Amino acid sequence: RVNSGGMQLKEGDFILTLISVHWVEGRKLIETFCQNAQTAGTAEYNPLFNPDTIHIIRTVMTYGFKRGRLRYAYMLLRGKDLDTGVFSEEKQEDVFEQLKESVSTVLHLENWKEFMKCLQTAGYVNAKMISSQNAIAYCYALYLIGKHTYKVDQKTLRNLIARWTYMSLVTGRYTNSPESMVEQDLADMRSVTTAEEFKEYIDRKIAAQFTEDYFNITIPENLATSASNSPAWNGYCAALSVLSANTLFSSLPIRELFQGYASGNKSSLERHHLFPKNYLSNIGVAASREQN
Repeated sequence: RVNSGGMQLKEGDFILTLISVHWVEGRKLIETFCQNAQTAGTAEYNPLFNPDTIHIIRTVMTYGFKRGRLRYAYMLLRGKDLDTGVFSEEKQEDVFEQLKESVSTVLHLENWKEFMKCLQTAGYVNAKMISSQNAIAYCYALYLIGKHTYKVDQKTLRNLIARWTYMSLVTGRYTNSPESMVEQDLADMRSVTTAEEFKEYIDRKIAAQFTEDYFNITIPENLATSASNSPAWNGYCAALSVLSANTLFSSLPIRELFQGYASGNKSSLERHHLFPKNYLSNIGVAASREQN
C-alpha cells in the first residue's frame, strides 16, 4: 500500500513511515516545523535553508545516533541491535526514546536560529548561494554535536561551524556519496572527547582540504567555467560578503544585493556579461563558452 503509486521509495520514506506508526506526534512535529520554515512570518522561517522532512531526519540521525547512512537508522528504529543483529521490542522502545530527545534538540528554535547565524557568518546570505541542501543538514548536525556533546562555547562554535560550512560547500564535500562522507567524519570523531579536541578536529579537516594548491590551482580552474552557478563562484561571493566588499562601480556593499531586500518584479541582483557578446565576437572571442 505504501508504494501503490509505483514511486521509488528511499530509506527516509520508510523511516517516516515507522515514525508515523510508533510516534505519530513526532511526524507531525517534523512536518509542521518544515512547513513553518518555508513560511514567512513564522518563528522557524529563514531565507537561507528551507528543509524538507528528509533533511530533518538526516540531521536527527547524524546528531542523535551518529549515523550517516539512513539504512542503519532504519534498522535501529525497527529495534535491531547492530552489534548482534537481534531485533527486540525493548531495543525499539529505547531507540524511540532517544529519537524523541534528538528531534526535540534539532527542532529547538534557539539551536535553529544560532545555526543560521553560522551560515551568515560564513557569508552565505542568500539561499541561491547554497549549492547543497544536504550539506546544510549535515553541518547543522555537526553544530549540535559541538554544542551538546562537546560543550563548545557559542562564540567559538559559531566560528568553527561557519568555516566548516564554507569548506563543505566550496569543495562539494557532501555532494557525491554524502552518507559515506558523513560516516567517515563520524568515525574520525570517535577519538574526540573534549571541546578543545573538537576544535582541533575541525581545524585539521579544513586544513587538509584548503591547501595552498587548492587556492592556487583548484579554485582558479573551477572558476574558469561558463556555468552561471557553481560552488566556487558561490564561495567567491560569500567571501565578498564576509569582507564587506562593494559592488563593482558602486559604493553599495555586495552583501546588501545578495540579501535581496528590494521589492517588485525585478531582482535586486542581476548578473550579466562585463562586455557585450557582440563586442566580444568582433574582437575574435566567438565561442559561447569563452564569452560566458
